[in-house]
Amino acid sequence: MRVLQIIPSLAPSHGGPTFVAMNLSKALADRGHQVHLLTTDRAGMPDVGWLDNVDVRISKEVFAPYSYSPDLSKNLQELVPQADLVHIHGLYLYPTVQAARIARRHDVPYIIRPAGALDPYHLGRKVLKKAIFDYFVHNDVLRNATAFHFTTGIEKDISLPRIFGNESIVVPNGLDVRKIELLAKPGQFRSRLGGAAAKRLVLFLGRINYKKGFEILIPAFAEAMRNVPDLHLVIAGNDDGHLPAVRALIETHGLVDHVTLPGFLGTNEKFEALADADAFVLPSYSENFANALFEALACGTPSIISNKVNSWPEIAAAGAAVVIDTKIEDLSAALTTILLDPSRRSSLASRAKDFARSNYDWANIAAMLETSYRAILDRLQSQQPPPTS
Repeated sequence: MRVLQIIPSLAPSHGGPTFVAMNLSKALADRGHQVHLLTTDRAGMPDVGWLDNVDVRISKEVFAPYSYSPDLSKNLQELVPQADLVHIHGLYLYPTVQAARIARRHDVPYIIRPAGALDPYHLGRKVLKKAIFDYFVHNDVLRNATAFHFTTGIEKDISLPRIFGNESIVVPNGLDVRKIELLAKPGQFRSRLGGAAAKRLVLFLGRINYKKGFEILIPAFAEAMRNVPDLHLVIAGNDDGHLPAVRALIETHGLVDHVTLPGFLGTNEKFEALADADAFVLPSYSENFANALFEALACGTPSIISNKVNSWPEIAAAGAAVVIDTKIEDLSAALTTILLDPSRRSSLASRAKDFARSNYDWANIAAMLETSYRAILDRLQSQQPPPTS
């Protein structure tokens, strides 16, 4: 099968979608498919040397706000007519819109992975700007999609009003379990924390973004410190525009000496931090899949997540993490219980590892997606109507 993957950027600072596009491309190529991965140099050039069996083409971005790239358009004009299927990662930027338009022009089916962009929480921000763009551009892209790729059942359900009755598939993101086993070495991250190395570590890992729930996390951590005084909070990730607000919260709650902000962590540092953390926290107001969470689970890091993380029902059913409402008191109580109960932490760690590693290895995810690809192409060939979502 000839598959063309499109994403506006592969920069690590852009978080989970870039991680997914690269790993998914490689996993599909490992299964014998011919895979091209097209992107721009938006926010920097990634390391793609490990994608040795994928044709990766990185085009120059010439207009940053919308990732406009004539070179990428040329690559699309060349490769789309040769593809059996186009898989678009993300929405609202030039590469994704252009890929959809060219695919439609050449009658090549295209699948959209919105990566949470159709969540009402996100659609409720910049409403006027999005409404104008949708009316003139985006509705056409969505309406003519062959199918939508969601990573959780919740994401699918909340996105239904925006997919114009088109087919939808649910295939989760995956994990490189072998890499995690090699890199999750305890002791390395702590050794770089100075006086905080001996304390119990609470870790947030991800973009410092408005949706991540810092207005819950920081006050809850301050409350938990009253019961567990030997605590230290690590907020690791690149600033996505919310860092000044986070710093202000830290100062307001008197936590300047109890919080470390190391910035973006590379792959090795990330897994070392997860291996050393006593608890991982993700109290987001909205979260599509949360790759960092599944990496934490695979490392066996006891985790606390909000019930706004779309993967929470499966995680809760497996007993792999503690699920809370987006309330300060709920997070504070969960932190206190986990940090003071070694047997609870041990149980969570064991269940988390089993759950993540048994269900989310990239090889299994690629096989699931391949099955969905073939079903879509078979349906189109037989001219069957799409199944109702």
